Amino acid sequence: MRRRWFLTAMMTPPLLAQPRRAAGADPPGSAVPIPDDFTFIVEKLEAVRAAVDRRALTLMTIVGPMTASSAAKDPSLTYPAVLASRLKAAWPDVRVQSGLLPIARMEAALFQASLAAGLSQKTPNLVIWGVGGTAAARGDDLASFHIQLADAIATTRSAGADMILMTPQYAPVVARLMNLPPYRDAVLKEAQEAAVPVLDRYELMRYWSDNGILDLDAQTQTAQISVAHTANTWIARLLADGIVKAVA
Repeated sequence: MRRRWFLTAMMTPPLLAQPRRAAGADPPGSAVPIPDDFTFIVEKLEAVRAAVDRRALTLMTIVGPMTASSAAKDPSLTYPAVLASRLKAAWPDVRVQSGLLPIARMEAALFQASLAAGLSQKTPNLVIWGVGGTAAARGDDLASFHIQLADAIATTRSAGADMILMTPQYAPVVARLMNLPPYRDAVLKEAQEAAVPVLDRYELMRYWSDNGILDLDAQTQTAQISVAHTANTWIARLLADGIVKAVA
């Protein structure tokens, strides 16, 4: 039961035992710890740039049902909310809206149909998708996973939106249970071929774990929540910085 809760906590925003800070506020320490050779470059976000020029930006984040349920209880602590808050601070004259599309755990065919429907209903300018963890947990066929990624990118672009991908989340306990690297590699490959920005969340979190920066195998619920909160906030900060630099 503890292991299952931890896997959920790594994907679910923390809701308990946290000192309250405004969404987007930096945690103690001024910079997000990253490896020396780590890069997150966002070169082109044409739909975002046009939206910022119009002073109305809509974000849509693809999530699982647990994240959506938790966000309904306290949206201020989800990483999409932190991201939106930082973008609002960067662009105070821009109306920034952020919505969640809870389809991440759907099978590929239903996922594509639900993505198209969500794009039509929410008309986002930017879609963010952290992908690969669910596919690894299910043991999805890698060839089919590549197709799902390519189709999702094409569907998003056809709707006039930009996309940022993120590789699966890492934790030692997760890595022992799932074969994550092939799915990480698939995300990196499809992102590169489609010229889509990708934040290598897997590599970041492995660095944090290997260097004792975050205890991603924390045993107590309070510690797990604190770690998840910090990781979510750092990821949101990196996303926001990349997006703002791309539009500057």
